[in-house]
Amino acid sequence: MSSWFLYAIASSFFSGGYSFLQKILVEKGYPSYLINSGTQFFVSAMAGTVALFFVNGNISHLFFGAILGALVGVTFMLGSVSRLESLNFIDTAIFFPLYKTVGPLLTLLFGFLFFHEWFTLKELFGLALGITVPLFLIHKSEKNRQKNLWLGLFFMVVAAFFASVSTTISKYGAEILGNIFVFIAISELVGSISGIILYKMQTNKKHKSVFGNINKQFVLLLFVTSVFGFGGYLNLLLAYKHGGPLAAVYTINSFYILVPIVLSIIFYKEHWSPRKAVAILLSITSAVFLH
Repeated sequence: MSSWFLYAIASSFFSGGYSFLQKILVEKGYPSYLINSGTQFFVSAMAGTVALFFVNGNISHLFFGAILGALVGVTFMLGSVSRLESLNFIDTAIFFPLYKTVGPLLTLLFGFLFFHEWFTLKELFGLALGITVPLFLIHKSEKNRQKNLWLGLFFMVVAAFFASVSTTISKYGAEILGNIFVFIAISELVGSISGIILYKMQTNKKHKSVFGNINKQFVLLLFVTSVFGFGGYLNLLLAYKHGGPLAAVYTINSFYILVPIVLSIIFYKEHWSPRKAVAILLSITSAVFLH
């Protein structure tokens, strides 16, 4: 079994746990901007600490890695802004499934253009299954509930584009850099600062009381969430570093959206449906064909 495949699977599970823990923090009433910025800051600190003990490569190489990391952080910010704009017009029930379909399609294109990646018919079939998995989570009744469907879809595509650019830069950085921890530290730090800026732009009076409720439990949960976030990002880069194709790794990683669904059904007693069962089955089948 290829090492890149194992790293991609690990990335998906870590990212799924990260997403579920974020859901717990949101359920407790903490602002999503604060959660995102806080976890990214912790991830940056973790990666920076590891980088100090495993520094390798010359200064110019490390500096180039820092520049690439900053680019990832900037594209993440642009993607976040577009995502928030999209969610102003369409619901998450439509946004995330389509976002996780358009993104892998774009990475398939970028992988061909920038890394000259080719796939066998078996692998293409696996990609096709994986890309269509999120569509099974959309119900046709959602269409009539949206504020502005077409404007929301436009910003969704823009958000998916920046996410695809971000992961393309990540693959390039993972392949050429000896120390990926510097890359992670800078990209997450820039992302954290961007999140704070977005939070300040969106802050209103009802959020101010939340800061007074931050306690040890919040910090502990935030730290545990960050460990999962660090594991997700690190394994994603390791999958790329060990030769994983851009589209295949990104598609497998996108299966993380199923982890919170399963955990929410178990712990929050959320609704179970045949559509969710089909999505999980197709994800497993897709991974088998991509291996």
